[in-house]
Parts: sequence; structure tokens; C-alpha cells
Amino acid sequence: MLLYLSNLKRWSLLIYSIFSAIVTVIYIMFNSTFYKLDLVRYSNDIDYYNKMSAILPKGLLQLNGNFSQLDSPLLIIVYLLGILICLIFLILNWNPYYKRTYTPLISMLGFLLPLLIRNGENIIWMLLLGLIIAFIGSIFYVFAVGKTYK
Repeated sequence: MLLYLSNLKRWSLLIYSIFSAIVTVIYIMFNSTFYKLDLVRYSNDIDYYNKMSAILPKGLLQLNGNFSQLDSPLLIIVYLLGILICLIFLILNWNPYYKRTYTPLISMLGFLLPLLIRNGENIIWMLLLGLIIAFIGSIFYVFAVGKTYK
């Protein structure tokens, strides 16, 4: 039982990063608009050209609602819970010196990124960048505490 709990401490940040990526991708799939660009119509129709020229800088895949900020309660809760889990693992590995690691801070930065930074007009890029950083940080965490929890 003690070995199971130590493996859970080791792998849970990575499991949560994968879970948050799945929730985010499912949310983007069901709450987004994908604009298809018809190149022939884009070059011939001036009204279509003006409409698509306004859409193209924001990206062809956009979340419905406010494009520049995260306003979904589900995603805000998922990312805040990720920050809390990162803090818990930072505290769990802080007290004994041989287990001390700062790698949960990388994952915490990944979970904080979409909540704090508004880069451009489309929040999807910040969500994906934050998930990539959180995933990389959780992989580093697994490697950093691998020998201490065996």
C-alpha cells in the first residue's frame, strides 16, 4: 500500500496534466467555431474578402464568446485546481532536502498562463501553450522525483 501511494505521488501531476488537456480539447471541440476559407470566393467577392479579412487575424478556430479571455467556469476551475495540485506537490517535496524539487513550478506556470496572459485576440493559443508547458513540467517532475519514490 505504501508503494502504491508513493507511485501516486510521483505520477499524479502528469495524470492531472493529461486530464486537463483532455478536458480542454473536448471543451474547444464543443464550444468553438471553425471558419472555412473559400479561396476562390475570397479572391472574387469583396464582401466575403472583407469578412474573412476581419476573421483571419484572430484565427480560423475561435472559441464562442469573448475571444481574448478565458471566461469558461469549467476551464477556470480545471486550471485553478491544477495550480493547487502543483502547490501541494511543491510543499510535499519541500521538507526533506533530498526530495526537494522546483519542477512543479514549471507546471504551475503552464496552468497560470491562460489565466493571466492575453496574447492577441484568440485564447486558444494561450490554452495550448499553457498545456504544453504544464505537460513538460509534469514530465520533469516525474523524472525529478523518480528515484526518491521508488
